[in-house]
Amino acid sequence: MNISVLTAAREPSHEYLRECHASLVAQEDETWEWVLQLDGGDPRDLPESVLEDPRVKVAANPRSFGAAVTRNLALARCEGDLVQNLDADDQLLPGALAAAASPLREDPSLAFSFGRTVHLLPDGRRRHPWQTAIPFPPGRVAPGEVDGAWLEHGEDPLPISPIMWRRSVALAHGGWAAVPVLEDTVLVMAVASAHPVFYVDRDTQLYREHAGQVTRSPDYRCDRTLARRFMYQRIRAVRALDGRGEATQDRGFPPSALDVDA
Repeated sequence: MNISVLTAAREPSHEYLRECHASLVAQEDETWEWVLQLDGGDPRDLPESVLEDPRVKVAANPRSFGAAVTRNLALARCEGDLVQNLDADDQLLPGALAAAASPLREDPSLAFSFGRTVHLLPDGRRRHPWQTAIPFPPGRVAPGEVDGAWLEHGEDPLPISPIMWRRSVALAHGGWAAVPVLEDTVLVMAVASAHPVFYVDRDTQLYREHAGQVTRSPDYRCDRTLARRFMYQRIRAVRALDGRGEATQDRGFPPSALDVDA
């Protein structure tokens, strides 16, 4: 059961991309392919160290389609049964692929696994916010617990970027959602509402904080509110289909919290 590492990128930094690739090369205990999908641009402009690696499969959109479409086009090219998400400005920590893949191989009912991200600051310091922020004990997380925590508190109860997907589940749920931002979080919440997932008790990704992040753009707050409204309604719809609609309690997170001006 090989692993596809999926990266969607728009005008990626060559420095970040080389470091991202180096972190993949260090994953010596797993067989992998790197499916890199550019949201426009010319693949020939990428660093030589990336292009010369036969495990790297690069393609480019004919024009900019946005993050969700770019991720889905990459997903269609993945050949592995397991798909590790990896943003172009982040890095895998040693042993991350093996750690994330192990529970998925042992339990076919699991939809995805996730470890913790370590935040890399611009000055080189590292923060570990997820060591205490995840409200679930390590191990199997039952359906409804992840989205239930989001409905109650309105914040992600797990780091989204280090998720390793079972490819068939991501496809069956339609891939990444057609929203301006949070396209990955919307998919996570819908899937975790219907399937068990697994919390791997270790740091698996280095998450780079920098000025060029989408989350730092001026339009992000408005886009995030719109996406959260869609996510809220999708979670409720999935729960209703499973017969849990009446049991859903949005404690501390009423629909009014989704208003654009809130």
